[in-house]
Amino acid sequence: MRLLLLLLALVSSLAHAQADGGTGVLTKPPALLKEVEAVFPPELADAGVGGTVVMEVDVGEDGRVLDARVVGSAGAAFDEAALTAVRQFEFSPAEVDGRPAAVRFQYSYTFLFRPEVVEVPLEADAGTTTAALVNFKGRVVERGTRDPVAGAQIVVGGQETITGEDGAFELASVPAGLHRVTVVA
Repeated sequence: MRLLLLLLALVSSLAHAQADGGTGVLTKPPALLKEVEAVFPPELADAGVGGTVVMEVDVGEDGRVLDARVVGSAGAAFDEAALTAVRQFEFSPAEVDGRPAAVRFQYSYTFLFRPEVVEVPLEADAGTTTAALVNFKGRVVERGTRDPVAGAQIVVGGQETITGEDGAFELASVPAGLHRVTVVA
């Protein structure tokens, strides 16, 4: 399953200039009211990559997005997907000196690649009812802390599995021999 994880980094920064030329003091930052999930570009999902797009977002006095532009690119496809989504967001109005005001802030949208895991039943020999033999198992832990890594994808000899909460995994009927073990966490 491809999963998009949205990482919100809302940093209020700049109130547009007031009529008197001052900038005022931000007394209430905008709050996200309506979020639209960006579409993970299929060509990048197929390539197994992710990225973070950093944008500058202008929000009007009414909380609607007036403009958004990329200030930290993750590549054209990610940039366009993030901009399309963010331009549909709605916010509560920000306030400067206690009055609704247009503001500009940075917003980071992170696309995390999560490979699609397909459960493939193991085929038994015709006429047998024996269960497949678990012959490859282990536990994934974080380097340094040795904390278990839950939800990591393990790929061995064309088979895939996901680690449990304790970081443990098992695979059955892995052919004998040398295999490349891939861990995606």
